[in-house]
Amino acid sequence: MVMLEPDGRIERRLRDAGFGLVAGVDETGRGALAGPLVACAVILPHDAELPGLRDSKLLTPLARTRLCAEIQRQAVAISLVRVPSTSIDRRGLHRSNLRALREAAMRLRPTPEYLLVDGFPVRRVPFPSLAIKKGDRVSVAVAAASVVAKVTRDRMMVNLNRRFKGYGFDENKGYGTPEHWRALETLGPSPHHRLTFDLATFYNIYDRQRSLEAQAPDLSNFPASIVQPYVINNLIAPQPLPLLPGSARVSGGRVKVRRLAVIDFA
Repeated sequence: MVMLEPDGRIERRLRDAGFGLVAGVDETGRGALAGPLVACAVILPHDAELPGLRDSKLLTPLARTRLCAEIQRQAVAISLVRVPSTSIDRRGLHRSNLRALREAAMRLRPTPEYLLVDGFPVRRVPFPSLAIKKGDRVSVAVAAASVVAKVTRDRMMVNLNRRFKGYGFDENKGYGTPEHWRALETLGPSPHHRLTFDLATFYNIYDRQRSLEAQAPDLSNFPASIVQPYVINNLIAPQPLPLLPGSARVSGGRVKVRRLAVIDFA
């Protein structure tokens, strides 16, 4: 049975073993075509009450925003690190990801006594740590870090959309939806696109798509039952993940979330 909502069991076991301050660290933006990578580390008190907390990807935007505000209110410590796209291009995605996770954990005050990490082992930290696959579905602290990182990065992408129109950053948050790929074909990459991540082959991909379209027969007079399979089978651009039930944009002003200091980590 797949666990979707963390129950805090791993944190309780660690506290029973003598580790009083247990931190969780997670990142968001790893798979995006544009925008920063954001890592967050969180220490929660043992009596934190966060009903509905789970992996941020399983929450609606409104639920994430409400939980983020509650996490900020209850947390012992929160640390955020932002890695810009230029640093990702220079150092590589995986190295940037590990450095951001480590830096977020190291900046926590008070210093954690144990660190839980979503997915990747984080080395060279002065406290014991454990990497957990799907950690945001097992650990309350990791799930909290996932939510704060996601809400923070989404806000950054909405702000970027005001400066760089046409890419739909407020909707796609920098991920590779078909609309985003079409905007790239028309506008080219912005200064916040990761030129070493998929974009290196972007123009070859779309050259191939245009070539397929040029060779395709005229389907305008054919019924939809014939056209639809042809379009799907020859689509090159990646498809977006389906929206979760209840997904919606957050209308302004309902939930006030305190702004957190974000450390730029180049």
